[in-house]
Amino acid sequence: MSDSPNSERRLKILLLEDDGDDAELLLAVLRKSHLAHETQCVTGRNDFIAGISEFQPDVILSDYKLHDISGPEALNLARQHCPETPFILVTGALGEELAVDVMKEGATDYILKDRIYRLVPAIERALREVEQRNQRRRAEELLRVQHEQLKRQNEDLLASEARFRQLAENIREVFWMTDPLKNQMLYVSPGYETIWGRPCQSLYDSPRAWADAVHESDRERVLNAALTKAGEWRVR
Repeated sequence: MSDSPNSERRLKILLLEDDGDDAELLLAVLRKSHLAHETQCVTGRNDFIAGISEFQPDVILSDYKLHDISGPEALNLARQHCPETPFILVTGALGEELAVDVMKEGATDYILKDRIYRLVPAIERALREVEQRNQRRRAEELLRVQHEQLKRQNEDLLASEARFRQLAENIREVFWMTDPLKNQMLYVSPGYETIWGRPCQSLYDSPRAWADAVHESDRERVLNAALTKAGEWRVR
């Protein structure tokens, strides 16, 4: 038995119910709702398993007591074959203890047939929960990808820095790098200590300390030229 209103995108609902009158009641409730849907009704275990595989439902509705399968058994099969699909029990009576048990086993919700008006809101709530889980997964996957990208970028940066230091610390030239305002020393090559006879730390402490080695009569001119010229200063 199938209920198939025309719609471009229809919600697939698999209904496990072996009582024809109850099945028709549920189908009527769904037809009267605003849900654009396609419903496939099955009555037993084998048809239920086939329906999961072939129909690939978005939502499963199941009675609790059936002839050759029970609601908990159907729930277990659904968890095996389509664990992300919402499973809603629709039953004539369900004690509080049983209700708690089926929810613990993974049922999304349960609806009593004398409160069938709750069915459509329960389906909508279940679909929202599925979408929220999917959004969280997409967000987690995006964060994972971004984390991997940052990790690779950091590894590339560390490798580049290692190559730079290997080059800088094995050449005889003296060069240093400062911030754009030349108020902070960012790097001084080790050759500074050999050629200038002064510790590199002196430039980290005072970026203009190198000028102390310039003759006093030339110091102001050289210092002004250094402060106004962009780029790296190199001394052979």
